[in-house]
Amino acid sequence: MFSKITILFCLVSFSLNLQASELEIFHDKTSLMKFKSEDWKNEKLSSTVKGKFISQPLFNIHRRMQATYEGFSLQEVLDIAFGDKDWRKIKKIRFFAKDGVVKEAKVKEMIAGFKKHKGIIAIRNKGKEDLDLFVKGINTIYPGPFYLVWSGFSKEDYSGGAFKWPYHLSKIILISK
Repeated sequence: MFSKITILFCLVSFSLNLQASELEIFHDKTSLMKFKSEDWKNEKLSSTVKGKFISQPLFNIHRRMQATYEGFSLQEVLDIAFGDKDWRKIKKIRFFAKDGVVKEAKVKEMIAGFKKHKGIIAIRNKGKEDLDLFVKGINTIYPGPFYLVWSGFSKEDYSGGAFKWPYHLSKIILISK
């Protein structure tokens, strides 16, 4: 029989394993760029790319609360990773979480919504060193170190439609076919 300490140790170890420290961007099966959470915490996209670190207040439709997140624009991250290739002409985008959850959206629908919604890959809540924990069911969740959130939603919205909100984000793959 397992002791309570052994079970607690296993749960903490599993929880720590979910905290992806890198975010990798792919075009189909080709890796384009890796971003490290340590660089982002220092407000740099990478050791060689500064990027524009942003602070964005928004209503989180899944947490049902107002919050201000800090990180980098999803569009800027994809622009930098793709370089001179135009990712906007690609069909689908998949967001992979460290815990195995995969969210998919059509790039065309997402781009159409960019007039109203801004995607932020958040690394922390404003004024804090990290992202806030939240409760989902009976579990307390740490959404980082990378959490995709969207501006432009209100208390009346209950679905993000084409806009996915993955936490534990570890990989983004843009799929041509």
